[in-house]
Amino acid sequence: MGAIIRSVSEAPPGLLPIFRSRHQLELLGYLFVHAGSAFSIAELERRTGIPQQTISREVDRLVKAGLISVRPAGRMKLVEAAAGSSYFPELRALLLKVAGPAVVLRDMLAKVVGVQEAYIFGSWALRYEGELGPPPADIDVLVVGDADPDAVEAACVEAGLRLGLEVNPVVLSQGEWRRSQSGFIRQLRQDPIVRLLPAEQ
Repeated sequence: MGAIIRSVSEAPPGLLPIFRSRHQLELLGYLFVHAGSAFSIAELERRTGIPQQTISREVDRLVKAGLISVRPAGRMKLVEAAAGSSYFPELRALLLKVAGPAVVLRDMLAKVVGVQEAYIFGSWALRYEGELGPPPADIDVLVVGDADPDAVEAACVEAGLRLGLEVNPVVLSQGEWRRSQSGFIRQLRQDPIVRLLPAEQ
C-alpha cells in the first residue's frame, strides 16, 4: 500500500476511531486484507509506507492482543493476521470496509493496462484523512490514463463485491487531469484524495 496516503499523521482514524492510531489501522488493514499471507517487517514497511520502528511497536502490541501472529523464518520474523482468533471473521469484515478499499483497489487497478494514476476521493477519502461523519455508503475512484473504461469498470465491480461497497470510477486522460479547469477537477484538487497508483517502491 506504499505511500497510499497524503499525510503520515498519527491522528486517530476518522473511518473507525476505535483504533489507537492511523498506523495501527493501516497495518491491521493490510494484514487482514491479505489474510493467509505472511510478511517480514521490512516488506510491511515497503508496502505500507509505515516506518519500520512503528511497525515493530505495533506488531508487539497486536501480538499481545492476539490479533496477529509472528513466526521466525531464518533471521527474519514473519507477521500475519491471526486467522485462528475468535475476533478474526468480524474484524476482517470491518477492516475490509474501512482500510481495505485502498489495498484492494490498488491491487485491482494495477492489473488494468493503461492506468497511470488512481486516487480515492469523496466521503471515503475525507474519513480516511480524519474528518468525522457517517460511514461512506460507496467509494469514488479517479483513474487517470488511457485505460479501457470497460476494463476499469470491471475491476471496480470486482473490488466492490469483495469490499461490500459500491465503487464508482471516473476515468480521465492525462491531459484532462493536468489541464482541465472544470469545477469538478478544481474541487478534486482542493479536497483530500488518497493515492492508490503510482505507488512508491
